Amino acid sequence: MISMSFKISKKILLSLIVVFLFSLFISRSLFTNLLPRTDDLELHGARVASYYLALKQGQLPVYWGPNLYYGFGYPVFLFSYQFPYILATLFYVMGFSIEISLNILLIIFITIGGLGIFYLSYLLNKNIYLAIISSFIYQTSPYILLNTFVRGALGEIAFLSLFPWVFVMLILRKHANKWWYLFFSVLIFTSLILSHPVSLLVAMPIIVFWLIFNGYYSELKNVFKNKNNLNFIFSCLLSIGISSFYWIPFIFEKKNIVIASHSIINNFSLRFISLSQIFFSKWGYGGADLTKLHDVFPATLGFSIIFIVMYSFFKIFNKYKLNKLNKTFDKNIFFWLIIFFVAVFLMLSISINIWNFSKILPYLQYPWRLFWVTVFSGVMILNSLKSINRYLLILLLLISFHHAIYYAKPLSYIHNSDHDWLEYFGTSTSDNELKPKWFDENKNIGIENKIVLNSENDNKKITSLLWTGSKISYQIYLEEPTQVIQKTMYFPGWEVYIDGNKTEIDYQTASYPGRILYSVPPGSHQIISKFTNNTYPRKIGIYFTLISTSTWMLLVIFAFFNKKLR
Repeated sequence: MISMSFKISKKILLSLIVVFLFSLFISRSLFTNLLPRTDDLELHGARVASYYLALKQGQLPVYWGPNLYYGFGYPVFLFSYQFPYILATLFYVMGFSIEISLNILLIIFITIGGLGIFYLSYLLNKNIYLAIISSFIYQTSPYILLNTFVRGALGEIAFLSLFPWVFVMLILRKHANKWWYLFFSVLIFTSLILSHPVSLLVAMPIIVFWLIFNGYYSELKNVFKNKNNLNFIFSCLLSIGISSFYWIPFIFEKKNIVIASHSIINNFSLRFISLSQIFFSKWGYGGADLTKLHDVFPATLGFSIIFIVMYSFFKIFNKYKLNKLNKTFDKNIFFWLIIFFVAVFLMLSISINIWNFSKILPYLQYPWRLFWVTVFSGVMILNSLKSINRYLLILLLLISFHHAIYYAKPLSYIHNSDHDWLEYFGTSTSDNELKPKWFDENKNIGIENKIVLNSENDNKKITSLLWTGSKISYQIYLEEPTQVIQKTMYFPGWEVYIDGNKTEIDYQTASYPGRILYSVPPGSHQIISKFTNNTYPRKIGIYFTLISTSTWMLLVIFAFFNKKLR
């Protein structure tokens, strides 16, 4: 039985220091006040700034990007992961610049991922050297480095740093009655859910199949007789409940945006990997458009993973030869080899019929995103082998150092002041895929004023105008009924009050489709327009989050002091 102890031997402590220092070495180019030039980090800088502004303007939880889309606002945080922005905003509030906050976050994620694989490997084998090498392989695999230094895919980086810790918690589930397990498991599971929903769609079947493959079905049959198993299930349910503020609106309000019919979802057929690139690709800093022959995009398995898979087949073949009557091999190797080859198959164009049939796979957008599955599977195959040739381990170690030296660095850097980030007017998405269905930027983009009165009457006056992006309030005097056009993109949750009375919003006019428009009667009026969480999915999600968070905190406190009293 695997046990958990907070007493760390000197050998393990030294190993942790080695993994930590190697993580810092991989991160060496991030120790700067500049932001690495990647495909997406600029977008994430804008989102961190917008997330901070939304919090400052009273949004809790944050759903609306108040300064985005040329000041019209954008529902980016309803549909994009939140965990990385919560942490980055925390560092920004502590006094770091937005760019330094993002760099700190990347360094933390690189380190957490390495330590997670180290601990996972040590739990599986109690072999410190194998655990260190496994950590190095994971951190320096081409796809992991690609995400950090070429793509700047913050959500995926966060997800892949947490994913090994999820398996640590799965292995340690027999300790689910302990206070520390309740605290850390819920924290890790919740953070994973809030990190990258697209990767989570892939990860959930892997997690479920692995549990079943490792005997969890038998545990479920005696679920009510096993207190630890009940506590484990309860930890999972608490994580789902705490993250409800995000995933419930995400599921039920996604119908209001254009992503389902957008080319970014439907063009996956152009982004399959060639068989040759599966095995080898030069390192480069090209974009993700694989149709450009000279634009090197270094998405590939990597030599470490290839050698591990080849060696596993060599071991299987030898075992078969030595024991023909017992043609079985380690079930974990079998499991992870299947996962590995399914991922490879789905990255090739021969799987296009499955992609066309599936309702979920197209949301991956890029089939090569499944390279993270091959990386994790390869590390797990290595840790499932009963004995490993030391020369193979030395070779894997050398490959890891080579990648850390030559690949773990960006092409160049960019720099904007915090003011520039806070005034960022793009959408912070690749191709406006989170735009509300009813908004037409071609008809709206030319109007710059915050408030436009659709009237020929000159006897009108606006005073005490306060605009934040999440709320606008002003005093208005009119001598005739007038339509007010607000420079805000409409999305469910926006409400307008005239003298404290809620009024109807017209957002489907032919002249200004998708803008907030409302009618104001003659006279002097106080107008307040604000973004609220008054939609059923958000209300339900926030309610479950509050209940689940309170329950979690109370249970952790109770379990901790109950142990002390014993």
